[in-house]
Amino acid sequence: MCPMIHRLVGSRLAPALHPFYFGSILVLGLLTSALCAQAQLLVNGGFDQPTVGLSPPNFPTSISGSGSGGSASANGWSLYNNSSATTSSELLSTTDPLATGYMIHINSTGGFDGIYQNFPEQISTTASVDVYVLQGTVRLYLFHSGTINLGQVDSTTTGAWQTLTLPLTSGGPNEFVLYTVGSGEFYADRAMVPVPEPSTVGLLVLGSLSMLLRRQRNT
Repeated sequence: MCPMIHRLVGSRLAPALHPFYFGSILVLGLLTSALCAQAQLLVNGGFDQPTVGLSPPNFPTSISGSGSGGSASANGWSLYNNSSATTSSELLSTTDPLATGYMIHINSTGGFDGIYQNFPEQISTTASVDVYVLQGTVRLYLFHSGTINLGQVDSTTTGAWQTLTLPLTSGGPNEFVLYTVGSGEFYADRAMVPVPEPSTVGLLVLGSLSMLLRRQRNT
């Protein structure tokens, strides 16, 4: 939907259109551009931007103790311990064949510890992340306000990249969580919470165009 509108606005047909219709298409192009830009709700989902103030080349961080939290190595992400553990993070050159730049490396001596990020609350959404488990099991969650578990999926292999995907999840998801189930170690890349869905963009564009045409007929 987004490329189609962009091509129409930039095509040779645009100057030949009635000024009203060209203006309408231009407005729709700007609208869909804004919506498409919001398709990824997570900040720094590729873990490519280090947290400011950390030491290169790997930007290491760590926390210790139950209930402790702090900044992860990647900007926008935080560490949290639910157990009496030490959890560390660093950025390494990615080995994910579908990614470039950095991946994040998480190591925890306890269970249900790792990284998380809050995002604007949604009516429903999906979530996914690529993980390479070195030890243990990794679990992807979507939470509401840090307390209500809306859905989860576990890794199923070690020593290979796999994509963990949560299907459409409702209940007001607003937190992406990636934890070890017990003590564990893993790499992660390409974390994603997409919104809006393409169908939502399409309905919004069609609805806006319908209102514009109705207004034109009434003038």
